[in-house]
Amino acid sequence: MSDRLHELVLRRRALQVRCASQRAQLDEVSGEIQHQLRHIDRGIELAQRAVSRPMLIFIGLAALTFIGPRGMVRWISRGFLLATALKRISGSDQRAS
Repeated sequence: MSDRLHELVLRRRALQVRCASQRAQLDEVSGEIQHQLRHIDRGIELAQRAVSRPMLIFIGLAALTFIGPRGMVRWISRGFLLATALKRISGSDQRAS
């Protein structure tokens, strides 16, 4: 094999390794982006639900006025914890069936 051909073969292999590495990096970055976009989608979905129910916004503002910001955060975190627990319990019942 000529020196030039050998050089080209080595360069091709190096480029293939580099491409594989870049593909792996791209997969990792795209996974992170998709994860972040899911959070944005959830936020948009929540905002659309809230806008479609003005009474919900009024109740939230009234609760904020009476409970205060710290109390509101406490109640929201408790509600989220309860909703998550109920979702897990109902999900585990469905898997057992």
